[in-house]
Amino acid sequence: MKKKSENTKQYSLFKHETEVLEQINAVIKEQQDGNEQNPLLKDLQYMQRNYNKMFRNLKILTRLNDQQQSDLTSAKSKTEKLLNIQQTVTNIIQISLKPIAFKQQLSFILDEILSNQSFKLQGSGCIFLADQEDSTVFKMAVHKGIEDDIVLACSSIKSGVCLCGQSAKEKRFIFKNCVDDDHTIQSKYKKQHGHYIVPIVSGSNVLGILNLYLNEGHEENSNEQEFLWAV
Repeated sequence: MKKKSENTKQYSLFKHETEVLEQINAVIKEQQDGNEQNPLLKDLQYMQRNYNKMFRNLKILTRLNDQQQSDLTSAKSKTEKLLNIQQTVTNIIQISLKPIAFKQQLSFILDEILSNQSFKLQGSGCIFLADQEDSTVFKMAVHKGIEDDIVLACSSIKSGVCLCGQSAKEKRFIFKNCVDDDHTIQSKYKKQHGHYIVPIVSGSNVLGILNLYLNEGHEENSNEQEFLWAV
């Protein structure tokens, strides 16, 4: 009965994911066929490719879960974690398609990422957006769970300055499991922590920065990084 219940749950998820993917394909086709091209079309196509990749990985892990009964506990744990991540990606895509204000979308997306139970996050983070007049300056657009003095100290970040600025300048993912000398912007916030910092890139342009706070000593995880690149 338990295995039947799990298969039913997986079938329902696959069906839901397929419907979401069809929705994304329809939106992309509509934008491609229209007279005016949506500037977010390339980003939707990028998310579509990553969505397909993660969906294929989900199928592979599900098959492994059925085939490797001797390692059932480990396979089940990995599958549940990927299901959790996949659901977050699905929710983010659906948020991006809602006709609401952009900053409200960002706030909802940040909430989705921070609430993912697969990560050992501190429940705090922020999203910076490139300034419209100076693309080398990034201003904090939304934040959650961050102390007021950090919000003030990091309200505006210059490209190349501190961790977020380095991530933007070099267009690279930055992982830190503790506070070190690379944290050049100091505040009164002394709690030990780490970071996942992801540049939000479209083509050759850096549109913003995603900054997540981690517990000190957090172990670097390739699956987590792949998920954050996807979103």
